[in-house]
Amino acid sequence: MKKFQSFTTVIFLLSLFFISSCSDDDSGPSTKKVRYIYFPVSVNDGADANQAGFYRINTDDFQIERLAVNSVSNTTGVGSSSVIIFEYDNGIESKLWAKCEDGSLIPVPLPNPEAGYEKVEYSMPPNVSLSADGHHAAYFVNKIPDGATEMKDYMPSMVVLDCSQGLNYITVDLKQFLIDNFPDIDVEGGQAWGEYIVQNENGSKIWFSVRALNYSWSGQIRYGLVSWTKEDGLKLESQVLTGEVKIWGYNHLTKELLVTHLDTANGGITVAKNFDDGFLTYITLNKDNLSGPDQIAVKRSEMAIINETGIELFHPDNGNYLSTVITFDKIDPNSEYIHDDGQLITMSPDAQVIVFALTDNTQDRDRTLFMVNRDGTGLKILAQGYKMGIPVISDEFEVEQ
Repeated sequence: MKKFQSFTTVIFLLSLFFISSCSDDDSGPSTKKVRYIYFPVSVNDGADANQAGFYRINTDDFQIERLAVNSVSNTTGVGSSSVIIFEYDNGIESKLWAKCEDGSLIPVPLPNPEAGYEKVEYSMPPNVSLSADGHHAAYFVNKIPDGATEMKDYMPSMVVLDCSQGLNYITVDLKQFLIDNFPDIDVEGGQAWGEYIVQNENGSKIWFSVRALNYSWSGQIRYGLVSWTKEDGLKLESQVLTGEVKIWGYNHLTKELLVTHLDTANGGITVAKNFDDGFLTYITLNKDNLSGPDQIAVKRSEMAIINETGIELFHPDNGNYLSTVITFDKIDPNSEYIHDDGQLITMSPDAQVIVFALTDNTQDRDRTLFMVNRDGTGLKILAQGYKMGIPVISDEFEVEQ
């Protein structure tokens, strides 16, 4: 691990941004409570340049704000400090940007190349991760050595950002760790694997899946689940010798990871499992129900999913049962939408509100964004005609009247 040697003006501003966003001030005018819903729109999903961008809706007046005008494909959840990070598509020099509800946009910079490395590049997926408190972020990069011509020469590394007290970066190099922990295949390289990195609420522990490779031997691949803490560094939590494993979310109450595993021993099917204490255990959830970490509420052991009949809650710590929120005959009485076109759904951190998008049953295949309370009341259309990605919703914040 190596601390960055200097702080640029951008980093200094980013530090102020993360810290000031959660400062308390009891004085001033009266306040009201509001939630924020964000969604990305990407040219990769068929949007044109006039629509692509990053959008926000507040639950006070439900006006749609276009916060960024370039193509955006991914976003984190909204931290309790009101910070959110989003990812531009290709063509933008700084792909990751942080944003607060006050409208500030600050780039999340790449580390500078160290001696012996000519450049540093983003490695996505996995997508950037933000802790629930909004003070800790993690993302992956490849450090490219001088004169490197093959991927096996790259140094895959995780960048860990801590903004709880000032701004601190560390980089965590993966290559030697993979070599040490997968000795049976003579590892030449590897990478973080899957769509998501997850972390606990205060960012003190991070989990991700890895793929170790031997480029010279056909089929020599190993998968594993890895954790990182500042005190203990990298740890191989579980080695999966056959079949890829991917992380999809983290249950903050049960301390379990939600993963999928390609189970080659049972016909090559991909199944959803919980991971805890070194063991992968089957759960009664279809892999097609998985969208991302923000499906799982931070403050309750519940997960919002789209099923054949409508919107449901999955209860992983109480018998793995499903309960109905609202059915499609109430959401879509006129059959205007496609019900099985992906899991574009997330749940607020307090588990009170669900947002989801359905694809229009038209040739344009635009998407419509909905909001509904956990008890099925308050169904509302928030936006129509966007080729949006996965939406996210915040907790309630107090803002000035």
